[in-house]
Amino acid sequence: MKCGFVGLGDQGGPIPYRLQNAGHEVAVWARRPEATRPYAEAGILVSEDLPTLARACDWIGICVFDDAGVRQVCAELMPHMRQGGMIVVHSTIHPETCRLLSEHASAHGLEFVDAPVSGGNVRAKDGTLTIMIGASDEAFAKSGPILEAYGSVIVRVGPPGAGQTAKLVNNTLLVAHAAIAQAAIEAGKQLNLDPASLVNIVNASSGRSYGFELFGAIGAEGFGRITQLLNKDVGLLRSIAPADAPIQRYIELTDKFLATLPSRQ
Repeated sequence: MKCGFVGLGDQGGPIPYRLQNAGHEVAVWARRPEATRPYAEAGILVSEDLPTLARACDWIGICVFDDAGVRQVCAELMPHMRQGGMIVVHSTIHPETCRLLSEHASAHGLEFVDAPVSGGNVRAKDGTLTIMIGASDEAFAKSGPILEAYGSVIVRVGPPGAGQTAKLVNNTLLVAHAAIAQAAIEAGKQLNLDPASLVNIVNASSGRSYGFELFGAIGAEGFGRITQLLNKDVGLLRSIAPADAPIQRYIELTDKFLATLPSRQ
């Protein structure tokens, strides 16, 4: 398969190498030419612009930051891709954006897969990302063999938009768990417990969670480095969840937690 990729950041950056190692022909594009140099050195084709990438590839993955970025990239790709081509969105964006993009793709004779990922840079490098799929049964079946190059848990949860919804719930849970971790560690301090010892105990006991483990390891300072990203994802879930849904109570908790973080964005 001739595969293209846009979005060479922390999570998307390792994916072209995984695709290359799986035997696919790979091309990339980035706004900053310097970002593509390591890929060129590895024998991956660097496209001069998005229309060129579109004409060269049958499958294109996108992992840029937000809705506006995904919409812009898709607008430049879709008119130039061959009929039957596929666009796969790994960014975390609004579910409705994916539903609309799926309609636009269909109008161009393309298949669309809503496929946010979880696992970060380390799991992208070792090919064990979790990929949440919103797509038709046919598109899911067609995309599976390619996604297996960098994902180990690949689950279809519904039509386009459903993958994003699952990702937003997941990310909000992470932030809520971190908020509870912050409160628990502070309670331990007030009760004269050694914070490091408490973290070790909880991580090996029934109160553990990945959010607690992560907060215990990187603290508020570490979470502060991704405040912008977390605010975006929690805000998206807030916008789609019913106003009276129980999850809104936990979203309020995450808002208060995020407001305490020393943002580094």
